Amino acid sequence: MAAFKFVITFAIAWGAFACYSQDENTFVQIDKGLKRVSTLEKLNPDFTKSRSYFFDKNYDSTLVYANKYLAAHGHKSDLTHYCLFFRGVSLIKKGLFDKARQSFLGIPESFQLYPLVVIKLGLIESSSKEYQKALSYFDDVIGSKSMKQFKLNEGVIYHNAGICHLHLEQFTKAETYLFQSLKYFMIVKDTNHIVSSYMDVANLYYTQYKDDLAIPYFVKGYELSKLTKDFELKQNAALNMSVVEKERENFELSLEYRYEYDQWKDSLNDRQNATKLFNEQRKRLEVENKKEVLILAKDNRIRKAERNGFIYASILLLALVLTAIFFYRQKSKAKQIIEVQKKEVDKLNAMKDQLFSVVSHDLRSSVNALKLNNDSLLQSAKSGETEDLTELLLSNSAIANGTYSLLDNLLNWALLQTKQIYFHKESHKVKRIIHNVAFDYIPLINDKKIQFENNTSVSDRVFADLDSIKIVLRNLIDNALKFTESGGYIRISSSANGKLCNIIVEDTGAGMSEKTVNEISDNSSMVSKKNGQEVIGTGLGIQLCKSMLQQNNGTLHIESKQGEWTRMTIKLPVNKKDEK
Repeated sequence: MAAFKFVITFAIAWGAFACYSQDENTFVQIDKGLKRVSTLEKLNPDFTKSRSYFFDKNYDSTLVYANKYLAAHGHKSDLTHYCLFFRGVSLIKKGLFDKARQSFLGIPESFQLYPLVVIKLGLIESSSKEYQKALSYFDDVIGSKSMKQFKLNEGVIYHNAGICHLHLEQFTKAETYLFQSLKYFMIVKDTNHIVSSYMDVANLYYTQYKDDLAIPYFVKGYELSKLTKDFELKQNAALNMSVVEKERENFELSLEYRYEYDQWKDSLNDRQNATKLFNEQRKRLEVENKKEVLILAKDNRIRKAERNGFIYASILLLALVLTAIFFYRQKSKAKQIIEVQKKEVDKLNAMKDQLFSVVSHDLRSSVNALKLNNDSLLQSAKSGETEDLTELLLSNSAIANGTYSLLDNLLNWALLQTKQIYFHKESHKVKRIIHNVAFDYIPLINDKKIQFENNTSVSDRVFADLDSIKIVLRNLIDNALKFTESGGYIRISSSANGKLCNIIVEDTGAGMSEKTVNEISDNSSMVSKKNGQEVIGTGLGIQLCKSMLQQNNGTLHIESKQGEWTRMTIKLPVNKKDEK
């Protein structure tokens, strides 16, 4: 029986280590600490971008700029420890625990946010199964003044310490910490963590064969999980109940819990298969019960045996029919998938051919223009004539910027078409997005003496993927700057009608003819316009914008009057429920 109990224990869903995530409190603590750092240091562009990406939870970009700052400054700056913290958190998010540990260990105890560093080191060691080392870090924080000073999540810290003691089979200490964690979460009314705490306490007792203490907590966790929206909690609670009832030999009740577990875990088809399996198991139980009746009712053995033979034949026939239907549907589904994939490949190939044609032509024109300008620069340098140098250099810069934008759009287009871009939609303030995107264009706006206005409403929001919307806005602002002469203006405004938010980008640039507007409004066409040797555009950027917006359930409407103005209107849903 002992060996069976050991297997059952490992079948039960154990509590995981809770992560002290980057919530608003962490950001508040970082802002408080940075107030003590000189303003001049905080204006460093690498640090500014690293901090901004960290607050946006863009950990790949955080790593890039944090590493750039650390490579340039080493340990000479007060901001070094913040960059080490940003880098360590980002490495944890990517699962690189050894490198994250090195980053955090490089932060001295004098660092203003060191208690947060200790928590991170404890999580790293516990994730690496170094439970004793993890406890040494958690014990440094538990009961200290820093728990209140930094508003640390006491319940999470107690939970993590309790799980470490549980893995080390130090059951008394594990019980103390787990109940402290449960008490904290009940005070703050954190339902998800209360469910996890119930299951952790139940596992603690179950591991020690204290079933009479464990089972009530399994039941509490299961009942409370019905009020949560966390599918993983629902799955674990149902699985625990299934295993417990199976050990108590309540097989039919165990099957019901197992069925509920499969419902949360699997897709609709999987749930249907689980239902079929459950019904077949119930039928087998009924057949077994009928066999017992046949043994007791000896006088009716032959008649009941014939009836059972008929039932078995029907079940076998039904199983064969269902199997045939299943394989037929699988074959049909595979055929449909192949047809869809073939259409996608044909579409991508057609787009690839079109892109090669347009982009190669424009790249060749750009390179040829650079070659001619460089030849002119060499001639001017040899002859000592400097009158045209500034104009040629500005021309080269414009060509290089245009070519870079083309290549950047081409890369994003390729990633989008090959489905390598992940869209994570959230609610964002429009004004903040515009402010972040326009910040990079301030030098060019000032250089061209263009009047730029951000008239978006503070209250307007959109439900979309932040990175893709930034790509769209950068393209539209870049186009507006490219075609707007000095002294003109670029105005961005917004309006909401309940379900949709309109973001309008207006400029007093060169404008477009009605024919050109129709061409770039066509989703299947590219436009290549030339003015002498200067590349004006390919239309790839607009097509990229429309594709990005389509992924966000949005649209782009273009209006223009040649030689006077252009207006681009983005329409995006305000809330998730407004998506079509």
